[in-house]
Amino acid sequence: MTQLPAANLLAALGMICLEIPAWVQSPHGLPSMPEPILGEARRGVVVEVDSTILVVKEEGTKLVVPLAGLRPEGLSPASTEASNFLRNLLLGEAVRFCELKPPVGQAPTSRHPSYLVYREPDGTLANVEAIRQGYCRVSDDLTGDFHKEFKGQEAQAQRIGKGIWTTSSPEVAPPTRVVSCYQTRVEEDKDDILLLENGAAVHVNGYLGYLAYRKAAVLYGSVGAWKILLEGKHVVACDVIRAPDIGVRSNAELVTLSKVKGRGSILFMDDKSIWEVNRGEDVISQLWIAPFNGLLIEGSRLLNLDDGESVQVTRVQ
Repeated sequence: MTQLPAANLLAALGMICLEIPAWVQSPHGLPSMPEPILGEARRGVVVEVDSTILVVKEEGTKLVVPLAGLRPEGLSPASTEASNFLRNLLLGEAVRFCELKPPVGQAPTSRHPSYLVYREPDGTLANVEAIRQGYCRVSDDLTGDFHKEFKGQEAQAQRIGKGIWTTSSPEVAPPTRVVSCYQTRVEEDKDDILLLENGAAVHVNGYLGYLAYRKAAVLYGSVGAWKILLEGKHVVACDVIRAPDIGVRSNAELVTLSKVKGRGSILFMDDKSIWEVNRGEDVISQLWIAPFNGLLIEGSRLLNLDDGESVQVTRVQ
């Protein structure tokens, strides 16, 4: 298949949002690979921008319009820069937007639709512009030539060191045991989007089932690698799409417990450190079965990531 230059390709994208553009066709008239389907073109004015999620006013009705193909940088300063960039690019501007649906026969990766958004009248494709300027990574909800074009723009931004690519690695942040931690509650459950009491919003990458109102939640991680533990549920990976605006951020360390001794009163970590559980709380830890992963919050509270229980601890060696 002949690859169009980026400028021509993006122009072809902007010409129509009703069917698969001609540039994704092979010489035999068949798609070269599974391609997403573009929904009907709609128009409106952007009235709010929050990370990579827009609110567009269409004929008096406000619509939530997540930008397809973008993965913001969690709670890092780069996430704020991305939000500011998109706000400067789109806030108050007239736009055309169309839903990007999965290829025929493929299930959607999220219950929430995502969109390609073009600024009028110049036709700038906001999704690609955020990637081209180095403010976002390419997410996994794209297929076919859309994915190839977006990844090509990402690679170019990486080569010249724009935005998040100035000092970061090409794909993921280096693994670390030290993470940020937010202890909060679930305020609202919108399928795979959770709105938290501290103002954060996260997209959960996994099935959680029914969540009761105000379930306790622990959000922890670092740039590009966030997880959430919900009361009565298991740990799941998530993407932070809006940072907390209230509450306290704690420092935490990901740890592995290798042994539980003394009827739960003594805990051994894989780094050879030994910890004592506060008197009275060993009734909780005596039921723990090692090895398991934990989260040591501010060096004094240990959260068992297998069952969600926690105890106060003191390092003795």
